[in-house]
Amino acid sequence: MAAASGHTVHVLNVSTQPGETAGLDAAGHLRALATHVPGLRLDGAVVHHGPVPVGAEPLGGELGDMAPARVVHADVLARDENGACAHGHDVAALAAALARLHADLAGAG
Repeated sequence: MAAASGHTVHVLNVSTQPGETAGLDAAGHLRALATHVPGLRLDGAVVHHGPVPVGAEPLGGELGDMAPARVVHADVLARDENGACAHGHDVAALAAALARLHADLAGAG
């Protein structure tokens, strides 16, 4: 990823994962990624902005000093057939957020 010539983006989890990312906020996720990929350059990110499943801990959308140049905040959480929060990303909502991010990055030159 560090040597990629195209735009690099990161889609953050919609919430923390018990036993794996508990206690990490959005900026913490990006710091951990940067630790594992020295020289990482992120051009953009998609951050979930909306409810999380019952019992899940939201990441929080502040990226602070880890924020790439372009960030899309969107509700990208999957819902069940009753509209209740499910686990994971909604494919259509995530695709729309990535399309917005792509258009923004393409317009940036």
